[in-house]
Amino acid sequence: MNAKIRQRLGQAGLGAVAAAGLLYPLRAMGFDDLVGMSFPTWHEVLFLAGMLLGGFGLLRWLAGAAGVALVLLFIVEIVPAPSRWARRFVREDPLPAATVDGIVVLSASVNTDGLINPPGLDRLREGIHLHRQGISPRLILSSVQWDKRPEVQSDADQRAIVAESGTTPELHIVHEVGSTRLEALRVAELALPRGWKTIVVVTSPTHTRRACATFEAVGFTVICRPSPDRSIAWAHLGAPDDRAAAFGLWLYETLGWWKYRAAGWIRADAP
Repeated sequence: MNAKIRQRLGQAGLGAVAAAGLLYPLRAMGFDDLVGMSFPTWHEVLFLAGMLLGGFGLLRWLAGAAGVALVLLFIVEIVPAPSRWARRFVREDPLPAATVDGIVVLSASVNTDGLINPPGLDRLREGIHLHRQGISPRLILSSVQWDKRPEVQSDADQRAIVAESGTTPELHIVHEVGSTRLEALRVAELALPRGWKTIVVVTSPTHTRRACATFEAVGFTVICRPSPDRSIAWAHLGAPDDRAAAFGLWLYETLGWWKYRAAGWIRADAP
């Protein structure tokens, strides 16, 4: 092996190391959700890009990007203000005094065993809790499927959780949802022809503002209800990892809000 090849391999190795230095702060700030890649994962793509950039002598640029990301993470973790921006996306409306037409529980994701993830479980538990309170006799859920195996869907797990709760709501499940916009359209196809127009929408805290505005845009009167979020201590945001995760959610929802507004999927006058 000649010296030039050894040099290129060494540079590729350093590129992978620099990619790891970039990956750490990005993951800490929740970029997994922002990128939204499945397979090959964006982590693998990043490492491959790092090796290629290092091999072609562009290691300086990759190391610079990693340095900027690490500085940003440090600032986000020690300064309270950026993480608190995420609270702007939390919408919590007063619960109605009268019964509404339905409680819509938005899904999150499902694993290869057909089980919903923790945020999805938190949302469903909140929906069941609202049903027990008498907010509505019916639950409307959205079923998600695993990306690479369409036959793996969340229906069975969602039905089992509702059954285990001891409640007996009028249960409806909509399918073919891959985004908040599609969830709103599928629920509208089910509910609006039946005259169900006033709904409670349950989703994770920072998703509430965009989700509820999306449902309002397709014709619903919406009461927005955030589910508990055990992944972040929202009341305090005192821990560095909580601040980093909250900042990532703020960035994700900011970009999502701009995208939905540009596409006309939320009202132009939505706050």
